[in-house]
Amino acid sequence: MNKNALLITHYFNLMTSENTNLNKYSTPLIKRQSKVEPHAHKSSSSKMNKCQAFFALCKCYCAINVLLTPKAFKNGGYLLSPIALMLACSLQTLCAIKLSQCGMKLKKCSYPDIVGKALGKRFRKLLEIMLAIV
Repeated sequence: MNKNALLITHYFNLMTSENTNLNKYSTPLIKRQSKVEPHAHKSSSSKMNKCQAFFALCKCYCAINVLLTPKAFKNGGYLLSPIALMLACSLQTLCAIKLSQCGMKLKKCSYPDIVGKALGKRFRKLLEIMLAIV
């Protein structure tokens, strides 16, 4: 072994040894931290309420879109992608409005209830299975 490799090996041994009283010059550059529980300050009964869960899901959905949109624009082209994005947003908004109107008219709050009323019990069960898979 050459001289540099021996020095590096010796220094590594000093840094990784459990004995801290080797000499006054062998202090590690980064001090070891004690093991800390990541959520020790929170009690085990603290849970998100409905509003916090809603906003957490919205942040997740937006983060996925923010991360994936540039790649989609690159793959789809800079001319066609904005047009397709606007069409998809318009269609999604129209569907959400129609779904909300159906829910208010039928006095139903959930999507499976609306599908069950519109298409029957068989399609409601099929929808619930599909939602569970996704």
